[in-house]
Amino acid sequence: MTSLEASGIGRDSTSMWFVVWGERTFHMIYPQGTSAGLQRDNKGKQTKESSGLVFDVYRDKFTWDVGMSVRDWRYISRIANIDVSDLNATATSASADLHDLMVTAYYKLHQRKIPHCTRRQTCPPRHSPPPPAPQRGRPPRLAVRRQR
Repeated sequence: MTSLEASGIGRDSTSMWFVVWGERTFHMIYPQGTSAGLQRDNKGKQTKESSGLVFDVYRDKFTWDVGMSVRDWRYISRIANIDVSDLNATATSASADLHDLMVTAYYKLHQRKIPHCTRRQTCPPRHSPPPPAPQRGRPPRLAVRRQR
């Protein structure tokens, strides 16, 4: 796993992850003999009393048996300690630094990269990745079969 440091020191620090999902890279797992996905148990309508007041409550119980399998750590990148209070709608040095870190994290991985953020952050849209890195050197030669 590649880890980059955003140098946030505030109490509202968070992280951003870039993940290449795949069977041989990083994927979710669940225990054998259980169901995949979120399970919902409807407890129905119940009457509660709170400080002399009676009111109806609808209850649901959600469970999820889930795990993560990291097959190849090279397909995960993390930007740690992002100070959320420094990020705002206007461009600042902190937001410019975050953009540079995102581009660096993006290009450290191969294939399809997907950023994962918390709700306090605004992830970049999936349809607008950073521009591709410039190619260096000659392009690879294509093998051409000659017909007889």
